[in-house]
Amino acid sequence: MIVKKMPILQGFPDFESVKFFTGKFFQKYNFSPVFYDIETTGLSRNSTFLYLIGAAAIEDETWYLYQWMAENAGEEETILRIFSQFLQGFDYTVSYNGNNFDQPYLENKYEKYQIPSPFEGKNPWISMSL
Repeated sequence: MIVKKMPILQGFPDFESVKFFTGKFFQKYNFSPVFYDIETTGLSRNSTFLYLIGAAAIEDETWYLYQWMAENAGEEETILRIFSQFLQGFDYTVSYNGNNFDQPYLENKYEKYQIPSPFEGKNPWISMSL
């Protein structure tokens, strides 16, 4: 398994987004979002495997990119467990097409491995779709 954590540099996310999510309003309410996306070997939840979970979040007023990559199907459960632990530190999830694909795909995999869903009690704050 490959694990990566690095500060996000070179202007991503853009300054206005950083200002918005790190502003006094969100600090006052302890707002802690995590942006995530998954990569799979196909669209079927039953015949494909999850090989990458990527996330971006604020830690100590710095944006970080996190990636967990399974080098083979046997590591799928491991990255699911690690991502589940990672999500414990956040209140809101933000994803692209997450309600229609990412979260249902992950929920299916968590059920397959009998891992409690890390999404229970979390607010899917935004799920952007085409």
